[in-house]
Amino acid sequence: MFWSPARASSVVVLGPSVVADDGPTTDELTASAAVRRDAIDGAHLLLPDRTQLLLTDPRSAGPLAAQVPVCGSPKRALAATNFGRTRVGLPPQRGSRPRRHALDRLALRLRALDAALKGVAYREIAVSLFGERSMPSGAAWKTSDVRSRAVRLVADGRALMLGGYLKLVE
Repeated sequence: MFWSPARASSVVVLGPSVVADDGPTTDELTASAAVRRDAIDGAHLLLPDRTQLLLTDPRSAGPLAAQVPVCGSPKRALAATNFGRTRVGLPPQRGSRPRRHALDRLALRLRALDAALKGVAYREIAVSLFGERSMPSGAAWKTSDVRSRAVRLVADGRALMLGGYLKLVE
């Protein structure tokens, strides 16, 4: 899947360079891309590390440079910086990839949403996510933090389904 640069600030937009003579070329990037799709706005490339590039002039034979709007998203500047860092063998800067905890929480939201869409009760969702040992019995279930967490995860999953997922790619 390719994201529009207007929707995802993680897309690195590249065009003909007016100052640098050592930037990557269209041919080099296309050769290293896992997927290429040509579109009206240029050529979209997906690199093996999941970096998405948009080449605004895919017929350009010269070196390319990142196009980062001065008033644009700081995330776009970070994406361009990290693309440049990985090209020279350096690791991406911190904050550019979701942390393990955030990915785990996203997985819990999606699992809870999937179960809720199938009509599974909150208690069963909580058991599948947190295990039977963490479940209070009887009336204590109605006021338990485990139930509240399951309800919150389902609500967060629904919010993602209804368009909140777009915040993940900004």
